[in-house]
Amino acid sequence: MVEKEEVDNKNEGQLLNDFIDFKNNMDNIKEENKEEDNEENKSNCIIGEMEFDKDEETRIINSFEEVKRNNNTFTFSNESEFTNENEIKNKLEIKINGKPIEFAYFYKFSPGKYKIEYKFKSVMKKIDCLFYECIHLKSIDLSNFDTEDITNIGYMFYGCNELENINFTNFTTYNVTEMSHLFKGCFSLKKLDLSNFNTERVSDMKYMFYGCKSLKEINLTNFNTESVYNMRSMFDECNSLEKLDLSKFNTENVNVMDCMFF
Repeated sequence: MVEKEEVDNKNEGQLLNDFIDFKNNMDNIKEENKEEDNEENKSNCIIGEMEFDKDEETRIINSFEEVKRNNNTFTFSNESEFTNENEIKNKLEIKINGKPIEFAYFYKFSPGKYKIEYKFKSVMKKIDCLFYECIHLKSIDLSNFDTEDITNIGYMFYGCNELENINFTNFTTYNVTEMSHLFKGCFSLKKLDLSNFNTERVSDMKYMFYGCKSLKEINLTNFNTESVYNMRSMFDECNSLEKLDLSKFNTENVNVMDCMFF
């Protein structure tokens, strides 16, 4: 009788241990899935807002092609990661107010406010001209967008003349070499905090803030400019700037600085 009780106790103990092991395994699987979901959301999403007071067809995204000025004419160099519409369709999903849309560079809007979501299906390396002349973009949140491998952000917000707010939290620029024309023509921006920008590899900053007529303050605290060779018209037509701390700027390798503060 004693032997049977001992066997039963051992069986109960084994069952309890098996249950604990099973529960721990399930908890680990849930945690791993949660981390994967969080990582996917973190690396793929940009959220923007647009507002319209009348019916209008407008640009919601550009072609990712790098724009270069040649003899006063803009030409597309086809050096960007995406060079045609099909490539963008395969790597990007766009939602407007939560609903996926058929891919288009332009979209017809009615009066009202709109939430635009850009979900990338792969890690990006170049986002030059991403929001080129998206003239009705009011704000954009880049805090959940993985930019670790990105090398080119030139012209990214070129001509976004109604853009008022940009969230650059977690925006990594360690591998970026090109920042020219980044905010050119952003007439409505009043403040920019770029304190988390790593610019040690950047070589071109020409026209970076050109025409930012409402910009009063720029935080360039951690800007490293030791690799920069071109600063032409960098702050040209920034008529509202009240203060600018460039005490950490290293211009030893800069050979083009004309009209920097024109």
